[in-house]
Amino acid sequence: MGKTGQPAWAKRILKLLEQAKAKDPDFERFGADSHQYQLAAPASEEQILKFEEQQGIRLPEEYRDFLLHVGNGGAGPYYGLDGIRDLGDDLHDSHGARIYRVQEEPVIYPKMSDEEWNRMTAPESRQGDSMGKGGEVHPYVGVLPIGSQGCTLMTGLMLAGPYQGQVVYYDEDYCGPPFFVREKGFLSWYERWLREVIAGYSDEETGFGMNIDGNPAQLMELYEQAQDPEEKIEIIDSYYKFETLPGKQKTYFKQACARESDMEVRMKLIKMMARFHVPGMAKELETLWEYGAYAEAVSIITHEGTWEVKEAWYEKVFEILPKLHGEGFRDACHTISAMKEYPNEAPLNLETLEEAVRQCPKLQTISLEAVPFDDRYYSRKEQYRFRWEEIPGSRIQIERADGGYVFYIQKNGQQRKIPLNPLSKGCRDFEKTLELTGVLQRQNLWKMGRRFPS
Repeated sequence: MGKTGQPAWAKRILKLLEQAKAKDPDFERFGADSHQYQLAAPASEEQILKFEEQQGIRLPEEYRDFLLHVGNGGAGPYYGLDGIRDLGDDLHDSHGARIYRVQEEPVIYPKMSDEEWNRMTAPESRQGDSMGKGGEVHPYVGVLPIGSQGCTLMTGLMLAGPYQGQVVYYDEDYCGPPFFVREKGFLSWYERWLREVIAGYSDEETGFGMNIDGNPAQLMELYEQAQDPEEKIEIIDSYYKFETLPGKQKTYFKQACARESDMEVRMKLIKMMARFHVPGMAKELETLWEYGAYAEAVSIITHEGTWEVKEAWYEKVFEILPKLHGEGFRDACHTISAMKEYPNEAPLNLETLEEAVRQCPKLQTISLEAVPFDDRYYSRKEQYRFRWEEIPGSRIQIERADGGYVFYIQKNGQQRKIPLNPLSKGCRDFEKTLELTGVLQRQNLWKMGRRFPS
């Protein structure tokens, strides 16, 4: 412990937090805009003791030390961590009734099956509490909620039992079994979050902590040693947090896929390699399609497929287009465009577009915080609002762009460009609204007897 009384490990965490904030200055990581990588001042020993006495518990040591030496809530995974005051509030509902029984022995455990979970959360199983005093039994007894992941998804801490001090993710509406993170203590879980932010790993697809810790080389070493198919699949799924796959891992996993006898593991490898555009995946298209991995198959057709491949798969891409979204939908549009069969839109003037948007409230304000827009187009912190009264005499035209739309607003000899990315939840609603109001006029394109799907 240094002269300031702050342990070396606490100084290390605070230094990592500074690096994480520098890596994500625009708070683009999920939930970062809520805490902005800021921690409240550490709690005092008196504050912690008072909370523990009120609740009749002793906080796990690593979490207790974090509150005492690092910060009393704030920066953390998802929407951050609660402080002592919020911890007490989270244990009760809006009427002051206790909904968590933190003094009791926990009843949840890692890798609960759906059947086990359904039995535990069935209404008849929750009649009367564990003390026999009536009321509803809470499956999360012995769990302290320490942060929110959004809606009813929570981050908790096991207070007793064999998993004491371990972080657990759970749903207050009991929609699925809880997930126990692999780290055995709070501090290793928290430090991993900081390391992954600094490394630029993504948490969009699986969420932080849901996969195995490690960089591409470390995960490859784990895979080389793995024998159990379930363990192999966990390792493969953990690669989705990376933006790119290094060449050494591309070569290794192509070879591993060729010799893999377990069909489910092999399919996972093909999907993962398709995600990272590994060459040589075109021969796996039939396998992917039969497995229902349409987005991955379309990715291969778009990025690796020759003209002959695109032509051979053209009809099938049309058939599953309504099932695609995000990157898969955009890839399909690229393939369609390459085949010279793309829906054309008529120019839109101010009056018709105004009426269309009025009937589609979702698009009256396009908030980049609310949907996963592509950063190639604009910053997530901006907002665009169509305010017709501010552009009198303007003319608006619209055209397709990478599966979405771009609005061109002409005013006073200048042009303003506003893109609407296909990843936005409102994009498809907008298309439907335009068609219903007669603004969007599709050509009836036919290919092999099929009309382009709306």
